[in-house]
Amino acid sequence: MTAIRVVQWNISTGAKSSLVAAFLQEHLAADRPTVVCLNEVLESAFAALRDELEPTASVFSLELREPGRHEGRNRRMGIAVLSFGSEITDFRLLDRTVFPERSLRVELDVAGTRVRVCAFHSLTGVGYKNAKASNFMTIADHLEADTELDFLCFDANEPKTDARDEAQLEFWDGNGDRGRGASLIMGPDRPHHLTDSYRSFQQHPDILEPLPVTHLTRGNPRRYDYVFTAPWWSVTSIDHPFEASVAASSDHSAVIVDAQREPRAR
Repeated sequence: MTAIRVVQWNISTGAKSSLVAAFLQEHLAADRPTVVCLNEVLESAFAALRDELEPTASVFSLELREPGRHEGRNRRMGIAVLSFGSEITDFRLLDRTVFPERSLRVELDVAGTRVRVCAFHSLTGVGYKNAKASNFMTIADHLEADTELDFLCFDANEPKTDARDEAQLEFWDGNGDRGRGASLIMGPDRPHHLTDSYRSFQQHPDILEPLPVTHLTRGNPRRYDYVFTAPWWSVTSIDHPFEASVAASSDHSAVIVDAQREPRAR
């Protein structure tokens, strides 16, 4: 049986690399490979983290789509994937997305098992309005077609209102689509096979309170950060260490998931 730890974390562009590295070092699994997906990573931060942590393998989205000279700072933050104890065998951006460099799909060799991980960072509705919804729709197309994907890691900037029952999730209405785009990623009628790891781990909606907090907007608690898993993986633990993540200079909590691969039906 294959076991893995998956970490999703928006470290924020203003993070201190030394503190981020110390946090990640503390949360690497001792008994299984760890895959770390980081959002809002600057080129300098990626270089510092790679040098400090010495991962088995790593890839950075801005190496695949370099920012143009006149594109500004919003095109200078990307997605980094750091792998500890497994090799990255393939990687690519999600084409047709609004900012392709805010996405990264990798394949890994984990003890002879191919594991596929996709990470993305949603656009903000305040800054990008209709583009946020359009981006979700394009990502949903990718996910629907990517039937072998094992894990999806992302900062969604959604939902507006979290809920124990998926049918009660409320998405932001300022995206030009009344929340339909976000619903294609996270809602009960999403067209892909992946499920919120927290819900999978809790198993019963009556014990989903209190829901975790991963970010604050104007002091309001939100759960914006996720690891979704394929049905052939069993989530054995999940942690949202918000206070420790903020102490490590981010404004988002990391999401740390341990999972075991179940035999797939033929």
